Amino acid sequence: MKEPPENSELAPQSALQGDLRSFRAVPKSPREQFAENLRYHRTRRGLTQEALSELCDLHRTEISLLERCKRSPRLETIATLAHSLELGAAGELLDRIR
Repeated sequence: MKEPPENSELAPQSALQGDLRSFRAVPKSPREQFAENLRYHRTRRGLTQEALSELCDLHRTEISLLERCKRSPRLETIATLAHSLELGAAGELLDRIR
């Protein structure tokens, strides 16, 4: 069986189809992919949400909201997070966003 693309989740083709074998790949939304990228880079550095918030002078709840897809980041926030995470470019937080 073919594996789904990295930036997708499995979802039923139809709510009326009760057959669990009929799944298709659904791309993640830009907000979901950003949240996944942020969490990946934060945990890779071994940082808690609170530690990252202190590094970039954002409130801890802002980091939480971004990682839970409850808020979309502003461009300035993306740049600040990338700098605090010591990424080579802010674009690393935007990887696989289509």
